[in-house]
Amino acid sequence: MQRGTNIATRMKKEVLILFAGAALHIGMQSRVIGRIGCGTNPGGEISMQPADFEQIAAIRAAVGYLGEKDQAGWWSSSFFAATGWAFLSPVFARTQVVAQCQGVSGAASKIHDERIGVGNVYHLFRLPEDIEQAIHRILHQADVAQRIKQYAASPEAAVQLLSGGGAAPIDGAVGPTRVAEVAGLRELQTWRLVAATYADGFQRHTEIYPYFSDRK
Repeated sequence: MQRGTNIATRMKKEVLILFAGAALHIGMQSRVIGRIGCGTNPGGEISMQPADFEQIAAIRAAVGYLGEKDQAGWWSSSFFAATGWAFLSPVFARTQVVAQCQGVSGAASKIHDERIGVGNVYHLFRLPEDIEQAIHRILHQADVAQRIKQYAASPEAAVQLLSGGGAAPIDGAVGPTRVAEVAGLRELQTWRLVAATYADGFQRHTEIYPYFSDRK
């Protein structure tokens, strides 16, 4: 019994350390993005609607889930796995989905940054500060969190969300793939392209990292 308790305690510590590291990574990203200031409209105004932010959050959850080590293994986290859920839920009783999304975003962002690079470049897991804050706020709405949770419930649900937008993926995409200029990240149709391209990559067992940049 003691041995089982020790294993559970060690696993809990590992999950919390990984989450803390992911949260720190996200915080650092927000400060860097705030200094860069690119990708925002004049005056810092947001030209997107709440439904748009929910859609991006849903795509994040689906891609984050499919990329975890129990699925495609593009990053090493397990925030959406049963073990991750079991150890996060007592600590983040009212914000479990927020904790999972933040954790997997940090893990996925680190890999995207390593593959794509940083500096006037954005991707699904690293966006302009105003969009990051809007996503964070909307995830705290209970009804939104419950909807997003279902997209990370199974590989089938996640792929269906990503491929259900009606956009065709970028043909033959492999590795870092430019999808649009920075302004395009505020257009929902571009996000449908991003989602479809990720879905295609997971189905082909090929790592793809879509990104936004004004540099061609």
